[in-house]
Amino acid sequence: MGTGIVSIVFISIPYQAHWLYYFSLIFYLLNVVLFALATVISILRYTLYPEIWTVMIQDPVNSLFLATSVMGFATLIESWVFLVVPYWGVWVRYVAWGAWMFDAVVAFGVTAFLSFTLLSQERTGTSLDRITAVQLLPIAATLVAAGTGAEVAWILPGEQNQLGTVLFCYVIWGSSMPLALTVIVMYYQRLAVHKLPAREIIVSSFLPLGPLGFGGYG
Repeated sequence: MGTGIVSIVFISIPYQAHWLYYFSLIFYLLNVVLFALATVISILRYTLYPEIWTVMIQDPVNSLFLATSVMGFATLIESWVFLVVPYWGVWVRYVAWGAWMFDAVVAFGVTAFLSFTLLSQERTGTSLDRITAVQLLPIAATLVAAGTGAEVAWILPGEQNQLGTVLFCYVIWGSSMPLALTVIVMYYQRLAVHKLPAREIIVSSFLPLGPLGFGGYG
């Protein structure tokens, strides 16, 4: 996600410097390689050791990181919109549209599934001190898909295609942003009552920036 957003930042900077395009392209290609390697490694892991999948899904912390794969893929789509679409013709617009549809459906599924899983697992406990900002990751996946869809809509041929894409973005944004705000309120209460989280997960305190920042962007 970090490598992908660097590529997007370079191409989005409002300066007409041609070298920025090449910097953006370098980080985009690096992002493609990293995403492909992570995908292959994950497939091999769960193919060779299928029992790990069940353990991971039932874990109240590790399962939440499934959402990062969806958000990482979204950065590839957005870079594709900025770097490839202006030069390769109309057909690449449909590639971006199809990739975004896949990303949006999976993101919404991850948000709904993981949220339900966290609520339905009795062994995870419901104590306030166990709430961390990591629980925002599945929700942020849908918000990122909504913001990415807004970029994809700009390049689509046909007003009906654009309208349908934007309306779907409104739906998934509206279904996830209130949930993100709810979790942020609970997390704030957790900080007020139990103070800062442990040193090992202190960096997760920055995760509310994701739903708030990209939610506002969307």
